[in-house]
Amino acid sequence: MKNILAAVALSLPLLASAQTNLLFNGSFELGLSGWDVNNGGGEFPVSTVTYGVLPGAFSEIVPPDNFAGSLSPDAVGTRAVYFVDDVALQSISQTFTIAAAGLYNVGGSFYAPTNGSLNPGDVLVTSIIAGIEGSSLIGSLPVATWIGGNNVLALQPGQYSYTVSFAPQGDGFGKDILLDRLYVAAVPEPGTIALLLAGLGIVSVTAARRRRD
Repeated sequence: MKNILAAVALSLPLLASAQTNLLFNGSFELGLSGWDVNNGGGEFPVSTVTYGVLPGAFSEIVPPDNFAGSLSPDAVGTRAVYFVDDVALQSISQTFTIAAAGLYNVGGSFYAPTNGSLNPGDVLVTSIIAGIEGSSLIGSLPVATWIGGNNVLALQPGQYSYTVSFAPQGDGFGKDILLDRLYVAAVPEPGTIALLLAGLGIVSVTAARRRRD
């Protein structure tokens, strides 16, 4: 029975991840392909880094995105996007299409590298998804730990944008951040989840009967 209950628990995140990511290259495995990039004239343009190898984030090796609570449909890959400039206002943006009205999970994973956290200047990171804005100062985030954020939005058919901006809050050396597994994906329908749980329930009853025989 314990193995079957574990299967039920594991099936829920797997079901969520089966949805399609409506963002192209949301995990940056193709570099910045599909994203409109504004480097703001900075000395260090927006770039991508490869996990587990140097140069990484200014000679700091970056571990793979291991945020367990991610609702991204994308598997953990090998790369992340890196914002590192000290003074320039920079951003990445992509337009996506909603074909059917419904509820959609939107979010991504974020990582503040250790060396960047030592810089004195803070940086405001803002996500604007379908007109809904959320922002955080990098200095308020945990260091060297992948974290994530998710919101559920009710969207009608049409075109929307997903934008992330990086805005240093003053002169001097600013903090850095990496992003990965950005996503927009339909929330699984309750009927689908109910059918899955019902099916697993039948399996558990059958297994229990076999043990009693």
